[in-house]
Amino acid sequence: MMQSYQARKIEFKGYLSIDNWPLKVYTIVKDGTFEYPEFYANVQLQLPNWLSLDNSFNS
Repeated sequence: MMQSYQARKIEFKGYLSIDNWPLKVYTIVKDGTFEYPEFYANVQLQLPNWLSLDNSFNS
């Protein structure tokens, strides 16, 4: 069943620069706040790999 639209909390986390890519980092949550520092740190570690993939961003 399709759920109706509900506003989400969007929070600006900061700027990053990875391999000459300027990035703005946001979290989007349904309820409460995003309190997962280990997950966030892991995403930052993975970003260089994701940005280096042959995809529409750098093809």
